[in-house]
Amino acid sequence: MLVVSLSLMVFVPVALPGPTVATPAVAEAVSTDTDDDVWVDGSPDTLEGTVIVRFDPHAPPANADRDATIRALETRANRTQAAVVDWAAETDGVEVRSRFWLVNAVTLSVDDDADIAPLGRFATVDAVYDSFRLRRHEPVSGGHAATREAENRDPVESSDADEVTYGLAQIGVPAARERYDATGEGATVAVLDTGVEAGHPDLTVDQFQEFDAAGRAIDTAPNDPSPNNHGTHTAGTVAGGAESGTAIGVAPGADLAVGAVLTECRLGGCGGTFEQIIAGMEWAVADAEADVMSMSLGVGGRADRMVEPVRNARAAGTVVVAAAGNSGAGTSGSPGNVYETVAVGAVDETGAVAEFSGGERVARDSWDEPPATWPDEWVVPTVSAPGVDVYSADGEAGYDRKTGTSMAAPHVAGVAALVVAERDVEPSAVETALESTAAAPDDASGSSERDTRYGAGIVDAEAAVESIAEEPPPVPAVERVEAALPGWLRPTPGLPTEPTTPTEHPSVVELVLSRPGRGLGASA
Repeated sequence: MLVVSLSLMVFVPVALPGPTVATPAVAEAVSTDTDDDVWVDGSPDTLEGTVIVRFDPHAPPANADRDATIRALETRANRTQAAVVDWAAETDGVEVRSRFWLVNAVTLSVDDDADIAPLGRFATVDAVYDSFRLRRHEPVSGGHAATREAENRDPVESSDADEVTYGLAQIGVPAARERYDATGEGATVAVLDTGVEAGHPDLTVDQFQEFDAAGRAIDTAPNDPSPNNHGTHTAGTVAGGAESGTAIGVAPGADLAVGAVLTECRLGGCGGTFEQIIAGMEWAVADAEADVMSMSLGVGGRADRMVEPVRNARAAGTVVVAAAGNSGAGTSGSPGNVYETVAVGAVDETGAVAEFSGGERVARDSWDEPPATWPDEWVVPTVSAPGVDVYSADGEAGYDRKTGTSMAAPHVAGVAALVVAERDVEPSAVETALESTAAAPDDASGSSERDTRYGAGIVDAEAAVESIAEEPPPVPAVERVEAALPGWLRPTPGLPTEPTTPTEHPSVVELVLSRPGRGLGASA
């Protein structure tokens, strides 16, 4: 839960300086004392352009459903923001750009000659700071040995499709589909990224919303302005189909909601404003009603401004999955390193952690305003997934291999969707299913605890779904064993055979397995 810090003040109606004429409502909310601590970036004399005003954070009611949580957050935001919104309307050179509830904040457009010093006297204002941008985690090229072998990599055969990507095979997706019919049907995943090419034959986009730099929803058709189709690729890994003959998506039955929040694209990559990201997160939680949110984006280091929206999204019932970052060992980025986020590192086809994959121990006291409920320390990543030469959708009809933790995160988001589709549980239960069933190589570390390279290990879709299933399906029983040639097996009608003395002659043995509701055969 969030800790709300309350200051006891005596409120005295005052007239605000400059050209402002204070209404009674504004005057009542302003103290004669100025709180210098609210100026996180610079001072009232230096801040201009887009300024973020954050208000006292609010912990939503415990154990409330999605609608009740959202109502509580909106009510709190409307009440605490009202006086500043009124003040901005009355102040020359200041204009409200956007208001948010997932994080209790307002963004203002501030002229260079505007007087914003009165913001430090509003009792509900917690902090004032510059706006900032988040970027997608750029795909990596040439940074891992396996990347150079991409063109020689073949898809993996599966019993449920002609082929699957190595990533799906590595995390046990074919087995999850075989045992549980796990496709993610009934779950919704929101991918917040550069956008999506909805015409791709392997993608069915159920919801799409683009946001401008101020966080305002704009009416556009699905599109992906990224030069390398970053959003299309990540969406394909979450919920893509198998039109090409190769299955690319972990949860092809899930509803796919795409929020275009990283739309400012240049040669150096794509980015989005704080307002775009928060607006996208609010849309994912309230409009798309996403069970899982996948974000292959971030800002390096600790971004306290991402803590409240992640915590509130999770409180509303959305599992937040984010890439750990591509800056290697000893690093991480936000929102991936926020304690409540499922942070994802990258491994290659052999299961080795990619050199670029972020990971570190994160200390609670390395944050400016850590919630009291956080532990003293935790490890990023939470889990790992395929993130080297990941094959997925590209452009309107193509396919490409990309590398980065951006590619690993949607694998985990897809597995989370499989878990939710199997059983409608709270985010904490989904996170436990992901982490408790993940596995790292035996020599990864000498401890059963998370380590800074693998986290808890590589996710296992079949095991994660099994851990949450109320009634796991029965293990197929051996009905009979038929030996086509003499050899080490002696046929016994109706029962498994006993081994006999091996001979030099090869034997062909057919195992006929029974399973309620489905026939299953295997040959050896």
